[in-house]
Amino acid sequence: MLLLWTWTVPILSAVLISVLRTASSIKLWSLFFSILIFLLTFSFWFFFDLDYSGFYFTESFQWLSMVNSGSFQFVIGIDGLSLLFITLSTFLMPLCLISSFKLTFSANKSFSAVYFLLTFCLIGCFTSLNLLSFFLFFEAIVPLMFLVIGLFGSRLQKVRAAHYFFIYTIMGSLLMLVSITWLFLTYNTLNYQELIWIDIPLHSQKWLWLGFFVALASKLPLVPFRIWLPQARVEAPVSGSVLLAGILLKLGGYGLIRFVFPLFPLANNFFTPLMLMLSLVSLFFAALTALRQTDFKRLIAYSSVSHMAIVTLGLYAFNEVAFSGAIVLMLAHGFSSSGLFMVVSLLYNRHKTRSIKYYKGLTLTMPLFSSIFLIFSLANLALPITMNFLGEFLVLLGLFQSFPLVGFISNASVVLSAAYSLFLYNRLAFGSNSVYLFYLNRDVSRLEFYSFLPLLLPLFFFGVNTNFLCFIETLALKSLLF
Repeated sequence: MLLLWTWTVPILSAVLISVLRTASSIKLWSLFFSILIFLLTFSFWFFFDLDYSGFYFTESFQWLSMVNSGSFQFVIGIDGLSLLFITLSTFLMPLCLISSFKLTFSANKSFSAVYFLLTFCLIGCFTSLNLLSFFLFFEAIVPLMFLVIGLFGSRLQKVRAAHYFFIYTIMGSLLMLVSITWLFLTYNTLNYQELIWIDIPLHSQKWLWLGFFVALASKLPLVPFRIWLPQARVEAPVSGSVLLAGILLKLGGYGLIRFVFPLFPLANNFFTPLMLMLSLVSLFFAALTALRQTDFKRLIAYSSVSHMAIVTLGLYAFNEVAFSGAIVLMLAHGFSSSGLFMVVSLLYNRHKTRSIKYYKGLTLTMPLFSSIFLIFSLANLALPITMNFLGEFLVLLGLFQSFPLVGFISNASVVLSAAYSLFLYNRLAFGSNSVYLFYLNRDVSRLEFYSFLPLLLPLFFFGVNTNFLCFIETLALKSLLF
């Protein structure tokens, strides 16, 4: 029942928010409900046992009954892998709302309602044990994010960015729907717990793998499926950028781990060289493109593509060390990249420009902001004692064990990430104060500081906590058979 309540509360929250009238009540009740949802998901940790390898709180419902086609069951459940991403999703939702408190549209009922519906869909994605229900929630996120970018974006190009996001992700997902349909027609089930015991022929696995890969690669996103990302990240409001960076990019990695690896293992091995090649191309293309950006939000968007390429390298190294590092890096990226987008969006909301050339000398007039910005930048370049360092180090170590040449080439990512991270910070923070912004600079407010703090603490706490690493390693063994 606890899992059902976690599903129900976001829907009830969206309904209750729609009947409120005053701006202050909309903001406060939205924040209250978002924190309540996080506490509900956090309570799952009290029931988690590392010695148990199955799913908790499983529920099944008869959804559709088809003549001569068996039955379709709606199955939900939660394990350690899904619990990590559900907790991350509900943890970031209150921060999305707080970061938008000073923006006019934050008092809009539709703004809060859309975010609660997004929460519902994300929980649905991470708890679905049926391929069709996963696909439905996976696709329901697309029109909701279309509304977030198109209605609440920051500039005139927001409608174009919303269409980019919608078209590329929807078109990519059509092949996944074809694969799911074939599986149902062939094996008369879409239940994940039943499909993992079916030996699908290699020839069929290859085509099914390609269908899932195109849909999930569009979310990761890998080259050449990343075209929508920079435009959508740049034009989205701060809360939309946090969602894209902190949660939605993780859906691709989660889908690979949950469905592609167990269901199509032979095809996964067959396409490993392709995935390693695409990951390396994405890694260097995104990092080098980030170095030449003049828009600081676009620079951070390309850095996210580069880091997610390291994640896929870790997943396809096929050993426990790299796989553990990939999971840690996905979680760390959710904190650090979200924090960077909140930091630079704060600058944009004050000065209405994202051009790097107009900013310099922020340490003189915004010392607290500059300190927070520095910490997130150092985490982004994988400074030791941070989660990012732990994740990247484990991925590179695992790559050296499985594919030494790929590991050697991937090491260049350490230099490139340091280059674009320090380039951005140096241009904005140091030097004489810009004549354009000298009289407009004001440091971080108390509300803004408290919105950054929950992102800063986990980066260092989990970066040095060995118990957390042991948990991830145990989870890796249960998620994949090496």
